[in-house]
Amino acid sequence: MIHELRPADFEKARPAFGPEMAYNLIVSAVLDGSSPGRVWVDDPAEPRAAFLWGAEGWYLDGAPNPAFAKALNHLIMTEIRRQVLAVGQAEFFLGYESSGWAALESAIFAGAPSILRNPRRHYVCRALAVDWRAMLPEGYEVARIDADLLARPGLDVPEHVHCWMGCNWGGAEAFFARGFGFATVHDDAIVSWSLADCISRGQAEIGIQTRPEHRRRGLATITAAAAVEYALGSGLEAVGWHCNEINRGSIGVAERVGFALERHYTHHYFYFDMANHLAEQGWIAFRAGDYRETVACYERVFPEWDAERFGPAPDYLYILAARAWAALGEPGRALEFLNAAVDAGWDDGEDARAIPEFAALHGTPGWAALLARLEGESVR
Repeated sequence: MIHELRPADFEKARPAFGPEMAYNLIVSAVLDGSSPGRVWVDDPAEPRAAFLWGAEGWYLDGAPNPAFAKALNHLIMTEIRRQVLAVGQAEFFLGYESSGWAALESAIFAGAPSILRNPRRHYVCRALAVDWRAMLPEGYEVARIDADLLARPGLDVPEHVHCWMGCNWGGAEAFFARGFGFATVHDDAIVSWSLADCISRGQAEIGIQTRPEHRRRGLATITAAAAVEYALGSGLEAVGWHCNEINRGSIGVAERVGFALERHYTHHYFYFDMANHLAEQGWIAFRAGDYRETVACYERVFPEWDAERFGPAPDYLYILAARAWAALGEPGRALEFLNAAVDAGWDDGEDARAIPEFAALHGTPGWAALLARLEGESVR
């Protein structure tokens, strides 16, 4: 009931992806072969339902039917699960719009811990709203990301740039031939970068990354604006932008550059690994102010964490647990997890002082000892 298409046959699946999914440009880019991906359908001769994987995620559309949903579940929980976990990841998220597919969620996600929902935004820019050149701080340079820039002697290029070109384009050669990107450079290092996620049918989508130590200087706006300017100046009709509803930084950059909100939508997701899934549930509960649920989740996260597969539990998980305990008026438990965060590599005393939940800890002997540890870690 589910068949994988050869790349030469991807176009057969295009009719199954209706206009309501067109805002996910990666779907079109995979189907036309400009971005790597895989496609499965119910009928290889005349597809009526289709499931697609691309660099930006997994997508489902077409005529809903229970048999395809059941076969899709088997694919997700076996082959896709193996592939996701094999690369040290755990998340699976699915985009669909049809109420018919929503009615089949229990079949599609059978065996998952639960279905989580991530509210997202889609923006489109058709005209630039800023003069990025006038915004550029002294000592910074904006350059197109091409072979010459990346070959510049001594240039510090973030690994994410290479990963972006590989995942979204199939490699640097394909990116240089068909894609585009811009970087802001400071002291022989790329500190902010915006690359095209994909290009298809006269449109592009872009993303943005900035090194933490160079944030809050307008560099993300400058770099993204340079990329948009190039795209629209090269004959593309529009540039898309996707971000999570809670990502106020990304939303602010998009709106300053000139992107207009097109729609709100939802990704449906879960984690194949229970510890990661519980960590995400705890984060959702924390954002909702349900601190009891947060600590209940995190009481299970650390004992179940698979360090062999995912490496040691990251410091931010301990910090979130500490924030929840502090919000519940449990300073001893909060300090316990804060010290575990230091053990896990946390070394930011300034960050510790700025987190509002920890205000009640200030002035206590445990807090002073924690800061001493943080300062010692930062010196080392």
